[in-house]
Amino acid sequence: MLKSKIFYWVLPVALMLAACSDKDEDGAVPGTQKVVTEIQKTVPGTQKAVSGTQKAVSGTQKYYFLESVKLVELAGRTLQVGGMTTQRKIDEALEMMDKGLKLAFQVETPFLKSLDARLGKNYQRYFVKGIETYRLGIEAGIQSDQQAGLQLLGQWAEFWSAENKAIRAKLRSG
Repeated sequence: MLKSKIFYWVLPVALMLAACSDKDEDGAVPGTQKVVTEIQKTVPGTQKAVSGTQKAVSGTQKYYFLESVKLVELAGRTLQVGGMTTQRKIDEALEMMDKGLKLAFQVETPFLKSLDARLGKNYQRYFVKGIETYRLGIEAGIQSDQQAGLQLLGQWAEFWSAENKAIRAKLRSG
């Protein structure tokens, strides 16, 4: 029952996010930066306020990004534990994965690009798409989709293991 509810939740959310996305090729809402710049020029003290807001946004983005990766990694470890895995453990791992996916939908591409030029595309292409494909494969009982999702997550793992330290250093310094 829980699995079918998750499936019906994930698919509409993914479609809605894709359909509602009114962003340019950099992932930003068109005209936003121009408006912010004009406000900063005309209203005294806004540079400081906007700067504080940007720090708060990047703190939130940092949380979404790191927590999504952490939850999915924990879910993977839980599913990989040797021996007998109970249905309860499997359900907990899938729930962690779903929470990670939900947070991943909140991560904005410009934030990721500010950390590493390849991070935005790799995060979407391998991490998010990998989780979606794997979970939809689980829900539909299609083993080939599960394997395809795991392959995408494997490609993410290759990228992340190579770039993890540099990206985390930028997150700590910024």
